[in-house]
Amino acid sequence: MHMKLINLLPGINMVRQFLSDDKNNGVKHAYYVWDYNQNGVLAFDTEAQFQLNVERYKKQDVHFSKLLTVEAATQRSMGVTKATIHVFRDANPNSVLTEFEINGVVQLDYCGVAFGYMPASCEMTVIEIEL
Repeated sequence: MHMKLINLLPGINMVRQFLSDDKNNGVKHAYYVWDYNQNGVLAFDTEAQFQLNVERYKKQDVHFSKLLTVEAATQRSMGVTKATIHVFRDANPNSVLTEFEINGVVQLDYCGVAFGYMPASCEMTVIEIEL
């Protein structure tokens, strides 16, 4: 079995910078996901946008699994006042929603990782944040 060493800091710092930019632009509340195709953060600015995405997940047989509270120290380190992790899980536990490799670079769910949750390969996260 071949193991790869992955430096998580660049991905986490991308999330931190995105949140900082949103905060500086006056965003108060949004939902954030890691977009593998763009290798970056994607934001849903409204509850309605988030719910549309949840419906899209359902159509792909990816369903809400659990809601996790982020530790206060992690919230402070990421520069947010409140963060909640919405975990979604594929109905097929053998599916792979995360851990893609693009151009030789492993892509993880850096939004989840940045807030202290390492999703299983059949899971993905949406982070609800109050800036």
